[in-house]
Amino acid sequence: ASSTHDTMIFAWIWFLALTLVHVFANYNGVRALLIPTLNEMRLELVFERFISAATAPNEADVGVRAISKIEPLLTPLLESIYYYRRNINIGVSWEECVTSKYQWKWIGELYTQNKGEKYLLNLSSQGQRSTFSDGGSSRGGAVVNVVVFKDAKANDIHRAYFQALILLRSCKKNEKVIDSRVQVETSYKAMTRTFASFQKCVRDAGWNMETCLIGGKYVYELRQGKS
Repeated sequence: ASSTHDTMIFAWIWFLALTLVHVFANYNGVRALLIPTLNEMRLELVFERFISAATAPNEADVGVRAISKIEPLLTPLLESIYYYRRNINIGVSWEECVTSKYQWKWIGELYTQNKGEKYLLNLSSQGQRSTFSDGGSSRGGAVVNVVVFKDAKANDIHRAYFQALILLRSCKKNEKVIDSRVQVETSYKAMTRTFASFQKCVRDAGWNMETCLIGGKYVYELRQGKS
């Protein structure tokens, strides 16, 4: 303690200084990591850059290094700032996703039309899941609930999340009440038009699209047929 003149104030100064150096070093160490797998936040950041570009963005804009530089490291503290990630519930049950006979009817029709898909999604109002009783409508603060089938692969999860992002982006822009069926169908058509080019762009930029970090345990259980 002689180096701190045996006083508490110098001890605290040294402690705080070393703590700040330690935190700064750890922050830079984590920031230097380049993780080439998409989670919800990274997919949202890539999506925004891709969808906002007038033409296909170059690899430098959506590459692993570029996204790693802007990915928030304090996500739990900043989560309320981000619109999309907290408004997508992926891996919910049928009961959470569909609650009315009207919804069962048109979602069943949509599934029949798109037999190759391994997921279905629906809109609900902000702060709760699937509360529409008459076919439903949504405002800018909608929530997307996604049912994932047990044989879904990483590509199917990426397609589902990509459509959910398109759907929420549309809801955020449009403050008028619009029938949820129209919005879901429109977002699906937009997804089928653009996902292939998005997927190629992302792969060319160095992302691993064969592994999925989206959805957590419940999706994994659905994919494994445990639910």
